[in-house]
Amino acid sequence: MLDRHASLDLVDPPNSSLHGLHSRIDPSNRSRPDAFAGNKLIQMHGKRGSVEEARRVFDSIQSKDDYSWAMMIHAYARNARMDHAQQLFDAMPRRNLVSWTAMLSGYARIGHLERAKGFFDSMPEHGLHSWTAMLTAYAIHSQLLAAAKIFAAMEERDRVSCTAMLSAYAKNGRLREAKKIFDAMPEWDLVTRDAMLAAFADAGQLDRAERLFESMEEADLVAWTSILTAAGATGRVASVKKIFDQMPESDLISWTVMLDAFAQNGHLEEAKLFFDRMPEHTIFAWTTMLNALAQHGYLDEAKLLFDRMPHRDRFATTSMLVAYAHNGHLCEAREIFDSIHGKSLVPETAMVSAYARAGKLRLAERLFDQMQERSIVSWNAMLAGYSHNGRSIALFAAMNLTEFPDEMSLCCALLGCAHLGDLHRGWEFFVAMAMDFVLAPRKEHYCCMVSLLGRAGHLAHAEELLHSMPFVPEALDWTCLLSACHAHRDAELGAKAAKLVIGMDPHHGAAYVLLTNTHRSRALRGRLDSCSIDQVD
Repeated sequence: MLDRHASLDLVDPPNSSLHGLHSRIDPSNRSRPDAFAGNKLIQMHGKRGSVEEARRVFDSIQSKDDYSWAMMIHAYARNARMDHAQQLFDAMPRRNLVSWTAMLSGYARIGHLERAKGFFDSMPEHGLHSWTAMLTAYAIHSQLLAAAKIFAAMEERDRVSCTAMLSAYAKNGRLREAKKIFDAMPEWDLVTRDAMLAAFADAGQLDRAERLFESMEEADLVAWTSILTAAGATGRVASVKKIFDQMPESDLISWTVMLDAFAQNGHLEEAKLFFDRMPEHTIFAWTTMLNALAQHGYLDEAKLLFDRMPHRDRFATTSMLVAYAHNGHLCEAREIFDSIHGKSLVPETAMVSAYARAGKLRLAERLFDQMQERSIVSWNAMLAGYSHNGRSIALFAAMNLTEFPDEMSLCCALLGCAHLGDLHRGWEFFVAMAMDFVLAPRKEHYCCMVSLLGRAGHLAHAEELLHSMPFVPEALDWTCLLSACHAHRDAELGAKAAKLVIGMDPHHGAAYVLLTNTHRSRALRGRLDSCSIDQVD
């Protein structure tokens, strides 16, 4: 009896079978359905989302067995009707492992992990399916440590549980642990191979993905799409196109991956043609094409595409807003911003950044102060605006109370110090990057310090920092030192810096001008000093 009902969830008969089963409970037959036929119908209606019809069948079964109750609970649970499932579970005369596991899975499906764990802990016994259901619940919701704890406690594991744990590790970037589980499995099915292939693809490891793909005796659409995604991540558009053309079948996901490969790698014309060829456009495809046009400066075409979209989600609208904001079109950006109902972090940050870039600091500050939540990107947008008037230092201190700064934050703070000529505080920020914030200074941070040292007249220290930084100085870096030499009339070091600039860029006109002005200023200073001595004599 157990095997007979336990197999119900593995069978999905055609409509003819469904009609045949219904004929057994048709009212004209003047009989109520037997438990087996009724259970089968409940399960099938539950799969199709016809929960009311499933309940009608359940209520018509005269002699309900344990699995009648379990199948009805499962129908409610798989369709997120947990209030009804709970009522039925509480009313059950006897609860079996299937009904407990159905409740556990149902709560996990809607994200109520604590309720799911409560059911798991309360179960009188655990079977492989209940362990796997709890593991899958944690894995789907990225609760990696909890999933690993369940996996380690399992006395028995099958391909489903191993694949769930493998996918959880892969989803969280733990490729080594995912591969370890894969290698330890005695055998693999297509689903397991697809999961490992997707893990390689997400990690951008095309070579390993290709080796696994080539070892597969049969490859389904999931496998083809994974290898397509892996190739797309490398930026090798020709390889992506070759794989796409070889696919025995394609779906909207594979079409969108191909479109994204064209768009992300600057193949705009190919992206346009491919977009027009797509059999159907998902919201992601529309947004991908919109972003590609906007990033290449085709704002008018992007707006036309935006207006053509049959449905716009928040992400598409925000993409259009960001496109206008980054290209300095404040009026258009504000118009779209005002059309968004229920403002959120991303559009607010984009608008703050647009105002700050345009020098509209009062408007940026007003919107920034109104934000209900802020991210590091929001703070950095405001810091960048303030860095040109020195106010970024005070804002950095305020940000540091609630948000951990990143490299961009420190760069804005250093620029603020450079604007004010505050060498002491700038040096404190520079040292704090590694000591307090565990951030490795980038080239732009070194250049800020060179500028600060140069403005303060510490030209020798500025030169020393350029030579000692773990980056090769470029013409722009030496030009910064040359400007400081001009300001402080150090013709000797200025000539050295100018020579390096001109050696890197012979057509760098600013270097010749600065060098000439440095010598002219020094000569003029010498004549003035001579005149002063003559007057004294």
